[in-house]
Amino acid sequence: MAPINRHDRQRAVLLINKIISSRDEYNFPSFTLLLDTVSQSSKPVIKEILHRAKESGKVKIILLSFETSQRKVPLLSSLWDADDETVQAYKLSVEAWQAEVKAAISRIKKGSRAILLVDSLNEFCKAAGSKVPQVLLSWAAPSVRIIGTCHTDVPLHESPKQNPYMVSAFATLKYISTTTFTCRSLSQTLEELEAQSYSRAKPAFGLDEGVEGVLQTLGSDRTEGMVVEMEHKRKSGNVVSETYVFPRRSTIDQGKIVTLSEYLELHHISLVSTAPGSAAAEGGDLGSTMHLGLTEQQRRDREGVVLPHFDAQKGEGGEGGRILYDMGAEDDFDEEEDEI
Repeated sequence: MAPINRHDRQRAVLLINKIISSRDEYNFPSFTLLLDTVSQSSKPVIKEILHRAKESGKVKIILLSFETSQRKVPLLSSLWDADDETVQAYKLSVEAWQAEVKAAISRIKKGSRAILLVDSLNEFCKAAGSKVPQVLLSWAAPSVRIIGTCHTDVPLHESPKQNPYMVSAFATLKYISTTTFTCRSLSQTLEELEAQSYSRAKPAFGLDEGVEGVLQTLGSDRTEGMVVEMEHKRKSGNVVSETYVFPRRSTIDQGKIVTLSEYLELHHISLVSTAPGSAAAEGGDLGSTMHLGLTEQQRRDREGVVLPHFDAQKGEGGEGGRILYDMGAEDDFDEEEDEI
């Protein structure tokens, strides 16, 4: 790859590590939105964020639980401390769990930080109704990082009395989030890229297959890693988008995050490239299923063709721009047309 591509990759990896490690996420109120499906859970990303947060210093975890019935969640059991708290929202009314969350935030020690983890924004939106942004923003603080998981294959609850002109809850969550992670299966993403490179139809997985009884496709939640599509909003308002591969900590890579393009190179996976400098990026194919570019020989032949109207511009005079044409051996002579 060209040096500029290596530089872009390094900058992208530094950015994702900065976000995962929460280096700047406590300097201003932040909300990290995780989008997952039954094919790929967001739990590995959550575990990586919490693991790095616990390594960096004293961080309190506040779990707002809507779909987890155990007090010590298996995902957090190895990271759970005595100061961490769980708010069992599935047992409480809306007003009660909101009050408990505010009380837990008020118990954060001076100089410490906290992560407020919402395990299901689907249930949260159902309970909060049209006040989703107000509730989330009421918890926002420089010392609190809010992380929420939204299951995109589960419809968000919309009240029948809601104004039809109001923005949907999903659009609201994406709008107020500072970082959005879309979690995808690694093996399924590779199959989609392979189909795209050969101009085949995009394969369907899981519920999209439309097969009765099929919830998960083979390759879902595999242990070698996952693909994460990131959209990060900078303080300036610019949006940075990149696609990464998150290997599991138990694998040889030991959790080293790389860009998807670098992962393909490291594992010698060859696909049609749309990077700057490739034939497709230079306008050769323009996303078409046919090859519309020219070979070097075709380009030379095209440049050597002399069009008929160039002969009329040689200054012979009195011709009035008449096009001169020399008949070939394959042409059929017609006297009537010749007199015109």
